[in-house]
Amino acid sequence: MREIDYAMALGRVGGDKALLAELAGMFQEEYPRLLEGVRTGLRSGDGKAVNVAAHQLKGLLAQFGADRARDAAYLVETAGRAGDLKEAGEAFAELERRMEKLQSELKAMISAT
Repeated sequence: MREIDYAMALGRVGGDKALLAELAGMFQEEYPRLLEGVRTGLRSGDGKAVNVAAHQLKGLLAQFGADRARDAAYLVETAGRAGDLKEAGEAFAELERRMEKLQSELKAMISAT
C-alpha cells in the first residue's frame, strides 16, 4: 500500500509534475529537521517544541496526501500540546516508521520529471 496519494498531490499543483517533484525535494530536505525538533523536544521534556514541530510536519504531509504519516504527526502534535510526552513518544515511533516508508515514494516522485 502506498503512503503518498500521488494523484491528489499532483492535483494540488495543477498537474505540474515538475513542480511536484520540486516540492517533494524540498520536503525531503526539510522533514529531517522537523523530526529532529520533535526528538529534541521529547528528550528535553518540551511539549511545546514537540507540538510545533509535529504541527509543521503534519501540514507538509497533508500536501502529499500522506494520510497515515499525517495522522501519526497529528497524534504527536496533540500529545505534545497536552504535555503528555509519553504518548507523544509512542506516536513519534509510528511517525518515524511512516516517514521511512515514504522515502522510496518521495525519491520516485522527484525522479519522475
